[in-house]
Order: sequence, then C-alpha cells, then structure tokens
Amino acid sequence: MKITIVARGSKLSLKQCEIVIDALKSFFLDLNFEIKTIKSPGDIDQKTSLSNFNTQGIFVRNVEEALLSENADIAIHSAKDLPLKLADGTDICAVLPRGDCRDALVTLEEFEPAADDLFSVGTGSLRRIRELLSFYPLASFGDIRGNVDTRIQKLREGEFDAIMLAAAGLERLGFSKRDGLKIKRFSPDEFLPAPCQGIIAIQARKDSKVCELLKKIDNAKTHISFDTERYLLSLLDADCSMPIGVYSVADEQKITVRITSDGFNRAFGEDLLENRYKLIERLVRQL
Repeated sequence: MKITIVARGSKLSLKQCEIVIDALKSFFLDLNFEIKTIKSPGDIDQKTSLSNFNTQGIFVRNVEEALLSENADIAIHSAKDLPLKLADGTDICAVLPRGDCRDALVTLEEFEPAADDLFSVGTGSLRRIRELLSFYPLASFGDIRGNVDTRIQKLREGEFDAIMLAAAGLERLGFSKRDGLKIKRFSPDEFLPAPCQGIIAIQARKDSKVCELLKKIDNAKTHISFDTERYLLSLLDADCSMPIGVYSVADEQKITVRITSDGFNRAFGEDLLENRYKLIERLVRQL
C-alpha cells in the first residue's frame, strides 16, 4: 500500500515526515511512502509579522487542500501551527509522543546573558516576549521570520544577540549537538509553552483506511494533552497573536494543567481525566 504524505518543505517538516514514516513502518512493513511538499502563505510571505496575518492556519491551509482534493492521504503538522477549525471532512487521526515542549533561548557560545543585561532577542511571539521579560527585564525584541536554519543564520550574522525557538525543532534538526551555539531551555513549569508545542499531529480524511492505520501509532497520553490544550484555545477563541501558554501532563487517571492567557498571570490545577475540560474552564476563570 502506498501512502502519499503532504507537508511543508522546510527541513523540520521533512524530518517530522521521516519520524512519522519510521513509526508507521514499525507496524506496517509493506507500506510505501511518497512525500509532496507545499508552500503555505506563511512560508511564502517571510516579511509580515505573524501577529499581522489576519487568518488562522497560515501554515496549514494549502496542505489541507491537498488532502481534500485527494492528492495526498495524510498531512503532517507541528501541532502548535494548527488552526482551531480543521478542514471539513478531516481529523487528527494520530499524534506521536510529545517531544521537548520547552522554549529555548539560543545564543552564540561566547555570549552569556545576565538578568541585568541589555541585549536583543529575535522573536515574533508576544507570549515569548512577555515570559522572557520575567527573566531578562532589560531585553529588547525584534520580529524574526523564516525556518530554523534561517533564524540561526541571522543570529550568527549578528542581527540579534539571541533568538527564541522551540526546543523540539532544535533537537529534531540536531542543532543541540552543533558547535558554536548555546541553548538555554526553560522549564515548562516556569515558562509556559505554546499550546501543543512539541507535538507532531497527523491529519487525514475522516473514516478513511489510512486514518484507521494511523490510530496504531497514536499516543493516548499525548492525544489527551493535545485535545486539552486545544480546548483552551477554543474557549478563548484564540489566534496566533494572543500570548497564550499552556502545559499539561496526563497519567492513567489525572491531568495537571498550567495556563496563561496574557503571558503574565498564571493558573494551575489538577483533576481526573474525565474532568479535564471543566478543569480548563475553572482555570480560565481564575486568571
């Protein structure tokens, strides 16, 4: 059986395709794969700040169109890029075990920022800006676009003293092992990540044979966190311009959740898995 995958063409996206293929091959040795790459509006426009895009799903919609037109069987996403509403007739049929959900401050090896330093940080995320200010109150910020390689090149060229990136992307691309960079990872307990950060999500047409195959590699605990964190987004009717952070951990019976809706104030709680959506509602009222 041949499965056609559609994804963005960045190195990170292609690496995530490899991870999904390896997971499927561990269960289905007879599968063959083809990868198709598509540029999204967010990939094409590298100048506009993400907060100024007036639509959700700027990294996803063109990929979803390939699914709907049946030019592909599955789409592979960084879950934090998914819009609230998926394309009609599709579903997230599987998520893989969550990678490193932490945010990372990346600098050149010789630079060690201190709390009272004046230095520049490349990030377009209001959430990251507000949370980082609690560690470095004198830092200044500038918008940065492009894939991981592009952003690190801008750091090397001196455009910024530091940049903010997702630790999962750095690790999947091997940057954590490369010389010349210093990577400070912030604990998710103190620096709340974006909803679903570090999760690879696999989308397919509902009720398709491929969707059934994908369920074999679905990680139940990660899927609970995926659904819970996206429920926070839906409750707040959030888009990518809002400084929302959330971190959840599920075990066999309970889930713990930390949230922020403004990058400053936080709420924390724990409840049974079946009460996780009520827990989110309760935490939102506490903010």
